[in-house]
Amino acid sequence: MLNPVLKTIVHIPNVNARESLKDKEREVNEIMHGLGEWKGVDPATGFHLVQAHDGRTLKVADLVDDSDPARRTRVLTALKDPAQKDNRDHVDVIIALGMAKEGFDWIWCEHALTIGYRSSLTEIVQIIGRATRDAEGKERSRFTNLIAEPAAEQAAVAEAVNDMIKAISASLLMEQVLAPRYGVHPQG
Repeated sequence: MLNPVLKTIVHIPNVNARESLKDKEREVNEIMHGLGEWKGVDPATGFHLVQAHDGRTLKVADLVDDSDPARRTRVLTALKDPAQKDNRDHVDVIIALGMAKEGFDWIWCEHALTIGYRSSLTEIVQIIGRATRDAEGKERSRFTNLIAEPAAEQAAVAEAVNDMIKAISASLLMEQVLAPRYGVHPQG
């Protein structure tokens, strides 16, 4: 599911969630290991440097680790750096737990990968919104939600998933309808 070619935000599950390994640091490390070989941390940004299997060096922003407040501040500052707004190559993957949802703007995000069930439709729409920002050269984006298969009849599961997809689509559509963009042009 995690394609290192796509600019991706990975939302790991809350430690109390069914899908969680109950160890957020291990989850982050396994994601980075899946991307390639860890090569260190960029001292300026705090981003992890991971050599991908294709030889590229990926920059991974870890928003989960809260053990070192100074490093976390450095990572957040680097992500919010206005000088990097138009730099597609500033960061490749962002791993988050409770952050990078509402109010977080990374126009280059092409894939929002969420691990674990989210009971809030608002939260899901906010996560999807991270990947739907317009950016030059960005032709498509995707949202993937990995959840454990519930112990229920397959038809009931399919109906519940379809209902959730309909609600997400309606919410995204209503956001565009209720908050249209107007352009005012002076008459000359």
